Amino acid sequence: LEVNSLLQSITERAVKLLDATLGELLLFDKQTDELEIVTQYPFHANRIGLKRKLSESAMGRVAVTKRGLIVNDHKALVHSLPEEAETGVEATLDVPLLKADELMGMLRVAQHHKDREFTDEDMRSLTVFASQATMAIENARLYEQVQHLAFTDMLTGVHNRRRLSELLDNEYKRAIRYQRPLSFMLVDIDHFKKISDAHGHASGDEVLRWFADQCSSTVRQKLDFVGRFGGEEFAIIYPEADLVAVIGAAERLRSLIIGHKFAFHEKEIQITFSAGVASLPLDGETAFEQLIERADKALYFAKQKQDCMAYWDNQQARPYRIP
Repeated sequence: LEVNSLLQSITERAVKLLDATLGELLLFDKQTDELEIVTQYPFHANRIGLKRKLSESAMGRVAVTKRGLIVNDHKALVHSLPEEAETGVEATLDVPLLKADELMGMLRVAQHHKDREFTDEDMRSLTVFASQATMAIENARLYEQVQHLAFTDMLTGVHNRRRLSELLDNEYKRAIRYQRPLSFMLVDIDHFKKISDAHGHASGDEVLRWFADQCSSTVRQKLDFVGRFGGEEFAIIYPEADLVAVIGAAERLRSLIIGHKFAFHEKEIQITFSAGVASLPLDGETAFEQLIERADKALYFAKQKQDCMAYWDNQQARPYRIP
């Protein structure tokens, strides 16, 4: 049900089904009108990501006609595409991946041996296989969408609290096992209820969406995790980051926040926030919940002291006023 793994499995099985020497799976992008190689077997990194217009090569012909095509003299057709000739492919068999009559992509198998040609029987076999593969891809995509909805805060588009807890648990176990740094920051928009009460819930929703975007823009992509913890409170997980690194991230966030003012009913409002941070190692840690508890106490301390930020250190919260 994991799409990327499924695509790789389909490509590998297609190669083995026809005793081919190469397989490639391409997905179709409606917006760009291009086919892109997303998996290959055996794997060659220089081909992954290669794109083809529908007007190019045998692939394009199959995509337009939505019918399979055998080319047993492949080199004769690639004079205009030098990178195709360099692959050493002698014969190709391309079939479309169709959902009803809609093009989802293409599946290609190839031979590098001059004495091995593809037959009509090979075409029938791969066409049946492609039909089954298309249904599997659609099921995996639907499953991913359901998972995304289950783990996403619908208002802001970031992770919800349930997903954040799962991610933090995983990162906590990894950090403890390999003795790696890990930090967790809770961020709360100051006086949010007053903003929402004074200017309406729609305005409050606008602030929440904007704030989530600012949080997301300051983190390391594909490494850190941003989520809505509840109400106007957000959380960020920083794997492989110590307290000093997270303070730097908080400073970047603050610079973005103070550089923007919201205009509500001809009045400009400056959004501010408070933050609490906890980093490993903690005193007597036993579970990831303690990391959340320490960050929450630091946040409460920051609110009380009217400091922008506080952090947990040696069994107590300490203030850190970002300059």
